[in-house]
Amino acid sequence: MSAPDNVVELPDLILEDHGSISILRPATEDGRAWVDENIFNDASLSVTWGGDIVVEHRYVREIVEGALRDTLTVRIRQGDYK
Repeated sequence: MSAPDNVVELPDLILEDHGSISILRPATEDGRAWVDENIFNDASLSVTWGGDIVVEHRYVREIVEGALRDTLTVRIRQGDYK
């Protein structure tokens, strides 16, 4: 059964690019489980802010590629630069 046309499916992960850092937000249970298994087991990647994960720019590609390889969906958004 497919979702009705007016229902927006959330990606598993939302990555907001803020320049030198990005904010990774798990948006589904699958996304949260993936983060718990793949990010929180590495102390260098486990800085949180308001329930989201702060990611240094140098780790973004590896995280996105890993999530996609594990069949998660990822939405990348540009953050507000003020």
